[in-house]
Amino acid sequence: MLKASRAATGDFSINNISGAGRMDVVCRSLTSALWLSDRLRDDTIFHALLEGQPKPPKLLTFDPLKMKRFYPDERNIASHIRLALLGKQKSIKVEEISFKDFINQAKTQIIFLDKYGEDIRRVYIEDDVLFVLGDDKGLSDDDKEFLKNKSIKVSVGKKVYLSSQVISIVQNELDRRIE
Repeated sequence: MLKASRAATGDFSINNISGAGRMDVVCRSLTSALWLSDRLRDDTIFHALLEGQPKPPKLLTFDPLKMKRFYPDERNIASHIRLALLGKQKSIKVEEISFKDFINQAKTQIIFLDKYGEDIRRVYIEDDVLFVLGDDKGLSDDDKEFLKNKSIKVSVGKKVYLSSQVISIVQNELDRRIE
């Protein structure tokens, strides 16, 4: 789950994706989460919690088994997101739910991805897991405090990576564990 603190929750121009509250971060993260070189992953569901204007929050759920005519480029993904926010795209589930309510409803292991967490290579990861990370602004101190007793804090390395890069690293780690 990507918590996108400024991503637009209403109509936006696909000609200015980054200007829509850094919707480009959401698009790149979705690509990293769901696409392999030749196909969509069938073992991952991606959630993006959009908290920008005009009507936050909006939780978008992308299930690759329901996605049709999606391609791994920002304009294509942004156009699908825009249509979903306008109620014209049925392959993306759109809900109005807060970050805390979504986390509280999770019935799975929750891993908060943070630079200061335990090395991912030393952490047991269950088959059913929810990874949580922030956008280019990260999570607020309040969100981090909220996650403290609900999640395991895990790191993919000592450097600060882009959200989409963190997702790629996590996917690679998970892939290597099942090879």
